[in-house]
Amino acid sequence: MSEEAVTDQPAIENELLKNVFEQLTEEKWTRTTIDNYSKRNFILLDEIIKSAEKENIAEDLRLLCIDHLNQSPKSIIALYIAGIITYEQEIIDDSYILQIINLFKENKKWQVLEYLAEKVLTYGESKFALITLEESYSQTENTEELLKTWE
Repeated sequence: MSEEAVTDQPAIENELLKNVFEQLTEEKWTRTTIDNYSKRNFILLDEIIKSAEKENIAEDLRLLCIDHLNQSPKSIIALYIAGIITYEQEIIDDSYILQIINLFKENKKWQVLEYLAEKVLTYGESKFALITLEESYSQTENTEELLKTWE
């Protein structure tokens, strides 16, 4: 039996895409919970996205993640990568990022929410991101930053 048959891994030649596919598979099979994610995880995913852009495979990476979302619609890795690349490509679709923000909001992961909302705001104005930041600052009693969001 071939390794491909065991892992259901499509024939992926690029090492970066293989690595992300393996991360997605691990996330799926280990049922990684939202509690396992921190700001650091997203910084690492940002590095993967930057590498994909340098290698001109960002669209392939986005499509890999979107395909994975068909099987695992709450995949944090896939939602984030697809969402950020969608912003990078200036595609008018923030559904992936909205989904991930809502998942972290439901689980009261305020530090991660701050990071995600601030990341969204680097791409332009977003009422949803500002409201998310306001809620996060309020929950963490970060009065100074809360006042800045009101300005």
